[in-house]
Amino acid sequence: MGGGGWFTIVPYDRFVKLVSKTSEYYEEAVQRFKGSCEGRKLIGKVDFKEPNLLHLRLMEPRGEEAGSSINAELIREGYANIDRKGIPGKHYAASYPVVMKELEEGVKEAKSNRMGIYEYGDVEEDSE
Repeated sequence: MGGGGWFTIVPYDRFVKLVSKTSEYYEEAVQRFKGSCEGRKLIGKVDFKEPNLLHLRLMEPRGEEAGSSINAELIREGYANIDRKGIPGKHYAASYPVVMKELEEGVKEAKSNRMGIYEYGDVEEDSE
């Protein structure tokens, strides 16, 4: 996974970002992301385009529901969080209500199960 070949997958999209590189969970999160992708057929759903960057969800071919995305898996496991600062305005997020609801529920699940960055409690990484 990564720079070998014709593309690079970055575990970040307009809604979700991997834990920061300074997090004690970063290496584990990267390994989980790689493990989630390797050996699977995935579809990339482009949510937003920048000049040199695509923000996308990686999903199982069975459907486009948010729960089937790698992004949602990483959220539920506490290895990623919702990028509230990176979403370009309320209108953009409002265009994806099902996605946002699933991601919010994933955060609640990760917090209640003390997964990943929530292992020691209900602290959003963004507040650091």
